[in-house]
Amino acid sequence: MRLRVLYLLTLFAMNIYAQDHIPQDVLEDTLGTVGNEVVLVKNFVSIYDKSSFNDPNKYQYQSLREYWDLYVNFRRKVQEAKALGLDTVSGVKSEYEMYANQLSNIYINNKLINDSLAKVAYERMLKNVHLSYILLEGKDRDSLRQVAKKILQEAEAGKPWSQLVKKYSADTTRERGRLGWYSAFQLIPAIEDAVYHAKKGDVLGPFVVGQNLIIVRVDSFRRNPGQVLTAHIFIPHTKIGESAAKKLIEEIYTRLEKGESFEDLARQFSYDRSTSQRGGQYKWFYPGETMPEYETVAFSLNPGEITKEPVKTPKGYYIIKVLDRRDVPSFEELAPMLKEQVRRERIRFKTDEKLLMDKYRKKLGFKEYPKRLKKLVKVLDDSILLKKPATLPCNKFSLKKKLFVLSGETYRLSDLCQFIAMKWRPMRNKTLEEAVKSYYRMFVDAKTREALKEKLPEWFPEYQALLKEYYDGILLFEVMDRMVWKKALQDSAGLQKFFEENRQRYGWTKKAEVIYWYGDTIVLKEVEKYLSDPRYAKLEPDSIKKLVLANHTDKSLTFVRSTLLPDMDNLPFDIDKVKDGHLVLEVKKGVSPRLIYVEKVRPIELADVKGKVLSQYQQHLENQWLSKLAKKYPATLNEKVLRSLVIDNNR
Repeated sequence: MRLRVLYLLTLFAMNIYAQDHIPQDVLEDTLGTVGNEVVLVKNFVSIYDKSSFNDPNKYQYQSLREYWDLYVNFRRKVQEAKALGLDTVSGVKSEYEMYANQLSNIYINNKLINDSLAKVAYERMLKNVHLSYILLEGKDRDSLRQVAKKILQEAEAGKPWSQLVKKYSADTTRERGRLGWYSAFQLIPAIEDAVYHAKKGDVLGPFVVGQNLIIVRVDSFRRNPGQVLTAHIFIPHTKIGESAAKKLIEEIYTRLEKGESFEDLARQFSYDRSTSQRGGQYKWFYPGETMPEYETVAFSLNPGEITKEPVKTPKGYYIIKVLDRRDVPSFEELAPMLKEQVRRERIRFKTDEKLLMDKYRKKLGFKEYPKRLKKLVKVLDDSILLKKPATLPCNKFSLKKKLFVLSGETYRLSDLCQFIAMKWRPMRNKTLEEAVKSYYRMFVDAKTREALKEKLPEWFPEYQALLKEYYDGILLFEVMDRMVWKKALQDSAGLQKFFEENRQRYGWTKKAEVIYWYGDTIVLKEVEKYLSDPRYAKLEPDSIKKLVLANHTDKSLTFVRSTLLPDMDNLPFDIDKVKDGHLVLEVKKGVSPRLIYVEKVRPIELADVKGKVLSQYQQHLENQWLSKLAKKYPATLNEKVLRSLVIDNNR
């Protein structure tokens, strides 16, 4: 649980470095000392920023000064934890390693990969690709793949695309199979990844789309024209017939030419109910978000212009008016959205991610000898494709050969062999050579991540700061657990003594053991009569209940025992003044009547207030401990440097 909480705090902390007003040279200044530690401004403010992000007085003197006192106590506790050897405890080490692995994965995935791929996504947004396709329908996937293979061969041989579409495509509604213009996040991920790494004229595929296969051709690229806001009048030929639709749209167009209002005609005639009441106004859209016939015309017009003639689409006829246009926003504006999109759909950037990792490997001095993989294939057996081996011959002399070098480290065929033994999984549809190559790629990727992890402190200074803060946080927890929390729980004699010495701290010393009686007013008054009579008051509640109900067979009566303490809400009496045998009959509008009978008034015991006492005892122990630590680890503060951090005019 502690690891999970601190992990979430890390995600938050990665975006909280807010010392923009502090010059870099001041960040390196010495703010003070705690024991043998020198506290730099950057150490102090990195934690102060995260701890006081909601403080309305942030970076004002009083806030900074108060936090310095807290920070000093924090550093004293961490130094004491190290003095006690808690940094050598195996649990501390393993938890730190778990966190370090999580944090390195966050930085590698988010900072090194996701942020870079977000820029790739933006570059795609700036460029449109026009596609045509061939649709292959059928239930026999193998037969479809054979047809797709034939199409690709014919395309490679130079057969005209229009002939291939006519001969093979199951979609006959699109001229030459034209799909239209597209940009980032508008295509099936595998298609998008392929077309943005292709050239004009390339034929790609086949791609699986539902039960079908498709082959696409890259027709051309262009600069993304941005977004357009349109209004339209729509007449569907599917509802009223082709001739009637054409006649009506032409009549509307004639009225527009004579000067009638576009908005009024849209409200009167357009069949698009989602837009007609807004004078035909549609929405902002990029290329690829609506019908090609519609968007081709829309992007050819300037704001205020109307189509020169009705536009026919598979749905019907449109008269389109362009209301406004705007360019693709800047990367800075789109960055948060793009980073989130990339995080959720990394598969769209499979090729770019590989290229990016290749780039990082090059930066890490990667050199490989992949032909030597054949030596490993020779010593392995095909059986490992299906069955996990008990052992592998990783110590063979032939496997001592160098396989690759990365970040100054040399990895050999024997290392890959051991990796296969650890990471084995069935690979039924691969040959042994293909399987070894697959393991090799996995091994290289794993070692690349390890090498990148070592570079993170150099590339991201805040990464090292977060690691240190978390490590100190673990030590703080361990030392507080040992010196305060567990000590208070285990010191029952000390806790009892503290309770006895501080009884008056709570403002009360008594508790009341009561019985709540519930019924209607008639039976409660009879219960009250019995309890007021010394002859019956000492009877058990069950006996009194029988006596009362003997005279009221049609009534019900219940009771509940409880203990009342003075800090409870809505007490019916003052416990410090009430006596044994006290009776209170409560009859309130809207609430069931009840009779409260005080059986005994007793002194409070530790068990009654243990939660409060324990908390106060822990604070007591901590205060005593901090007094000792203050002598052991004295602190100094440079007031001038502290005041230089203030953001108001009252320095």
